[in-house]
Amino acid sequence: MFKSKLWVLVLILGAVTTASAAVETQSPPLTSGNFFVGQEPYPMYVEYFTPSTSTHKTPIILIHGGEHTGAGYVTTPDGRDGWAKYFVGHGFTTYVVDWPGHGRSPMPEEFPTMSLHRIVDDIVELLHKVGRAVVLVHSLSGVPGWKLCETAPKNVAAIVAIAPAPPANISGGYASELRTRFTHTPSGNYFPEDKPLWYTRDAARETFANATLFPMKAFDIYFASLVPESPRALNELFNKDGMGLSVDPNRFANVPKVVITGDQDPRHTRAVDQKLARFLGAEFIYLGDVGMPGHGHMMMLDKDNQKIAQLIIDWLGKKGL
Repeated sequence: MFKSKLWVLVLILGAVTTASAAVETQSPPLTSGNFFVGQEPYPMYVEYFTPSTSTHKTPIILIHGGEHTGAGYVTTPDGRDGWAKYFVGHGFTTYVVDWPGHGRSPMPEEFPTMSLHRIVDDIVELLHKVGRAVVLVHSLSGVPGWKLCETAPKNVAAIVAIAPAPPANISGGYASELRTRFTHTPSGNYFPEDKPLWYTRDAARETFANATLFPMKAFDIYFASLVPESPRALNELFNKDGMGLSVDPNRFANVPKVVITGDQDPRHTRAVDQKLARFLGAEFIYLGDVGMPGHGHMMMLDKDNQKIAQLIIDWLGKKGL
């Protein structure tokens, strides 16, 4: 009987010791929060995630594309972790923004005439706050991303461009079909700047959710996440009246740059994005060439999105970041 009670006591003490050790060695949870940067009427919402153990000194800023918000970097429509969670899990302090006038950033009355320059201004202010950072852009945010590199090259540690739009220098004819993708299709070549533009459901399915690895069963959730866009921003993309954002790549030649393209993105073919990469002096990664076929324009939402995130981390590692 004594031996039996003693054995029970040993088991209890062992369990307590093991539990205590687990408490002592368990990593504390990541911290998160939010703040605003930028000036009225276009302050920009910023959400941040800080890892329990930071293994990379340089943070990452994730900038969404047109008609979207930063939510697409946090989770996917079918409930998987987004790139922000993956990066912070690998030791990067990560910032996710909502463009001014988008998502959790307020939309002022003059939103239809909001220029992409506003995004550049707000990101410059964010860089002043958080320090030199890797900047990841997607789609339409490529335009302010290139301008950001020209404006503050010393504060951009590297730029990772996911199916990015080109600067005005080489935008001739780019994405001309966009003019038919919104609910209020214009009769001319450009959009009237009197009200925000909404992407149509059919267009979203065709251009954003067409890839083999897109979580199609969650398309309704994805489509509900889309937000209206500034017609001025789109007119700048088309370089209407020369209003687009042009850049001189020589002014940010020392900034490491990579363009990443999926093999099932109808607007971003290999030829289109490789031409952009050459103009900017950027490296070019075509996912189909590196054993990652089946990805489209919204690759950060696709199944296997974490493999692409790891590809980005590996590229940054080669740059010493």
